Amino acid sequence: MVLNEALGKDARIWVKSEWGPASEDWPAVSFSKRSVGDYLRKEFVPGRDAILYIGTSNPATTGNPAHRQRLLSAVNIEPKQLLETRDCIPAKSWEESQNQFRGRWLWSMPALGIWDFDDLPLAHDILPATYRQLGLIVNRGNVVEVVPEEKNVVLGLPVHPVVFQPPHKAGAFSGSRALLDLNIEIRREIGRMVGNILGRVNASGTERTSLNPIRTTSESSLHILLGQKWQEQKGRCFLCQGPLLPGTKNYLLQASPDRTDSLDTAYNDANTRITHLGCNLAKNKVNMVDFEDWLFVVRGELDDVNGEDS
Repeated sequence: MVLNEALGKDARIWVKSEWGPASEDWPAVSFSKRSVGDYLRKEFVPGRDAILYIGTSNPATTGNPAHRQRLLSAVNIEPKQLLETRDCIPAKSWEESQNQFRGRWLWSMPALGIWDFDDLPLAHDILPATYRQLGLIVNRGNVVEVVPEEKNVVLGLPVHPVVFQPPHKAGAFSGSRALLDLNIEIRREIGRMVGNILGRVNASGTERTSLNPIRTTSESSLHILLGQKWQEQKGRCFLCQGPLLPGTKNYLLQASPDRTDSLDTAYNDANTRITHLGCNLAKNKVNMVDFEDWLFVVRGELDDVNGEDS
């Protein structure tokens, strides 16, 4: 594969001097200047952009001669999660780095994806103008965006994915990311559903008692839960598989948080899915046999009604 296949079509790309390739031993982009993280938080789009690692020319820092001044890795990161480096790399890697260079690389953003360049091309052959900028004193310790005329060249370079296991804290943001990746209309629809849930919780002491032990009473937890469900269901009603329509004025087509077990008042991962309000109301109004027959008709599976063979 080539790098363009791993990133978004409108990818922005930055370069950064590094000691070696990204790997399972250091699955994060790290820096000593917190200002670098503040910049990436504003500019970097996860799933679309990448930071390229370029090996330094110094034998004291880039020990492997095959890595010096070479394009090593492309890394996609989670920019909204600025962590202490010790919390997003293996403990052994952190201890070794601090034994040799105490106080360096205190801040990190965890990797979402890592790709190594197949042939480790020389950086100044592929990105001559960008590479010169990276060498300026003012850019030491910073990231430098690839100049436009060189971006398509690097996007066409062959790469291969690197398998790694993100540490626990680095994965803790995944639910929030699922919500942030949804467009504003869907997030508003989720906000409406959350408001309805909390309204019912506030009106019912028994529901509140059930919700508290599983920690889904907070508004933010409910937003994250429904955002994940929307993505898992690919924006379709769990029951009829028709599209969910955020912002619709049609009462029956509005999105509705449905509990799998209506006797269990908890909204949690196992007991929650998103349906059309009409589907939800119909399910609760009639027996399951009649409801499933109705679903077959709605889905266009008429031959399955009453057990008829196709």
